[in-house]
Amino acid sequence: MITPKSSQKDYASKGVKKYGDMALIYGAIHSPVFQEIFKGSDNMLFLLVKQWLHFVIASIAYSMSAVFRYRFGVQSCGIVLSLTTLTFACIFNTIHIISIQKPFAIFMLPFVLYGRTPDEFYQWIVIDIYSERLLLFMLVVAALSVIHVTVAYVGGGHSDVSKRGVSWIYTILVWMFSKLRWIKINPFFIGCVIEPAIVIGCGVAIWTYWQDTYFAIWCWMMGGCELWQQLVDKSTSLHQQSILRA
Repeated sequence: MITPKSSQKDYASKGVKKYGDMALIYGAIHSPVFQEIFKGSDNMLFLLVKQWLHFVIASIAYSMSAVFRYRFGVQSCGIVLSLTTLTFACIFNTIHIISIQKPFAIFMLPFVLYGRTPDEFYQWIVIDIYSERLLLFMLVVAALSVIHVTVAYVGGGHSDVSKRGVSWIYTILVWMFSKLRWIKINPFFIGCVIEPAIVIGCGVAIWTYWQDTYFAIWCWMMGGCELWQQLVDKSTSLHQQSILRA
């Protein structure tokens, strides 16, 4: 329950799973998925697919968050998530993997890349691609990820370890309207509406003016995945508040 010395923020709960390096280690030890696998449970396949979808959504959304946000919590970003995000983008962008295989191609990478020379590997991810703009965008994401992960691990990350970054747009708007107390900036509105709308709008512009279909689709996926994560977090938070207020 909420006591006079506490607040609802003390009990804030986020519904989106965390995929920082430490969170992944903890999940690997305590996740019910592995228990179900060893038990041979009928729910094993469902749990695996569910966990995989969560991870894919988080990875794609991170490629957007890395650009729009700073000061990530240590549980919400990490080396594994960054590398996986870049790998998903490379798989999506290369012409050597057919579309129907792309969602699951990461499982086949050890076999696909086995025996490949560095030149062949470079050819796959840099030369034989659908979108040069998507490649450049992911290079930006890679550079920003190095900064985000480094800041988080040296202790400069957000005090809320599960925070998926602080929005640049939110910070700028708060600074601009700091003198106007009657204007309240809603971080949920920024994260759930403004940021996804910008990215989806960029995808429409990229598709319309440059006919860059793959980069446009990636933008739409980023916006959609981030929107989904924001809605899951908000619904979980409201559910927790309803319980605490009961």
